Amino acid sequence: MVVVVILGVLAVSATSAYLNYRKEAKIASLMGAKDAFATANTLVFAKALLQGEEDEVATIRNIDLDNDGHNDVIGFYGLIRYVVSAEELAGFDVLKFSISMPYRPGDPADKPYFLLGFATGDEDGDGNGSGPNALDKCHYEVFYPRESSGNVEYKLISDKC
Repeated sequence: MVVVVILGVLAVSATSAYLNYRKEAKIASLMGAKDAFATANTLVFAKALLQGEEDEVATIRNIDLDNDGHNDVIGFYGLIRYVVSAEELAGFDVLKFSISMPYRPGDPADKPYFLLGFATGDEDGDGNGSGPNALDKCHYEVFYPRESSGNVEYKLISDKC
């Protein structure tokens, strides 16, 4: 009986430690994804700045990333405007992370421009099997500036990682 009680206490302790490590690992993964996205955005902004496109909110490609004379990315004040470009430039197709755009760019400033999260299943409900779920409480919210001189802000949501 004593052995069973000791094993029970050890099992409870081990389970608790495992769950804490798992949460920390998910948060660390998200931080890496956020940094990959931020690096891609910095590259695009630097190119936009060099080409004089940092004040534009474009609807067509206006930033030439590889200096081949053909514009590669559509910008939003010199930042990556759309999900597909953001996922490609940040390498999310390889890393199993996803980006979604839950609101329109003209929505109020308190709404995030992008959500960065884990790509599993059809989390955003759009039927294509990708996108972080705004309700899963384990993602980054990316807030773009509302004018060309603003900064990108990131907010970690880790309630249920």
